Amino acid sequence: MAKEQEQERTHNRRLHGWEPFDHIEIALVPRFKQSSLSGSTWRVGAVAKFSFKGVVLHEIHFGSMRAALERLSPAIDELCSPISDLHLALDEERCAQPGCKQVAVMRFFLQRLTAPDGTLLDPADVHFQYSRCFCADHVRRGDADREDCESNYTTSAKGEA
Repeated sequence: MAKEQEQERTHNRRLHGWEPFDHIEIALVPRFKQSSLSGSTWRVGAVAKFSFKGVVLHEIHFGSMRAALERLSPAIDELCSPISDLHLALDEERCAQPGCKQVAVMRFFLQRLTAPDGTLLDPADVHFQYSRCFCADHVRRGDADREDCESNYTTSAKGEA
């Protein structure tokens, strides 16, 4: 029950360097087309696989490598509107470090928030408790960033002892 209440009170806050996909692979895929009308022949298309945290979330087939490359940016926008439930679940259970596929082992609560440019946000404008989870390899956060730094994280939420 306490964990459910904690999840209701806290919200996942992505790092400013977050990307919707951390691996995109495009490969040519041959296929044999059989037709009694026009004849049988080999055709080649391209498949793009979009992965996040080690899981392939989407696969799109294109007529050629060039078509895949030309449609890549619009495809990313389309695949993220809206972000799937699986995508959100991976965002919650895996390490928040961009590109890391490991399961998170530690949840940290943020004491203050910043805008993407590093400007501190007014605490009066912050109405939720935010947290991030990290794996054992990335639990050490350093001190160079104003928001993502060890001095800005605690291991307990506001109001908890």
